[in-house]
Amino acid sequence: MYRYHDCALDIAELYNELRYAKSYEVNDPNKKEIFRNISDKYDKILKRYENHRLIDYERFQLNKPGYFKLRWTDRQWIELKYYWKVYFKYHLIMYGLLILFLAVNLKKLDRWSIANLD
Repeated sequence: MYRYHDCALDIAELYNELRYAKSYEVNDPNKKEIFRNISDKYDKILKRYENHRLIDYERFQLNKPGYFKLRWTDRQWIELKYYWKVYFKYHLIMYGLLILFLAVNLKKLDRWSIANLD
């Protein structure tokens, strides 16, 4: 988490440098070199910080399955892994607790109705 923050700070610093170069160095004959230098720094920042997980790359492959030679089963497996890593915990919290609540109360209601029949 802190690595993402550090990356964002480095990029913000570089962005400020870019804004300064665009605003105040309008007639500078080395402007092209200044922008190339900023671009090189940006590339170095991106190489220094890992910014994606493997599942992000696999999900990207779904945009062009023919290019990556993904079979139908490969695509389904990626979708399942993505669901498991991204959405499952939220669905478990939202619906799992609701189902548990209903199950407990239905069991109580069932016991109550059986007791009243006797």
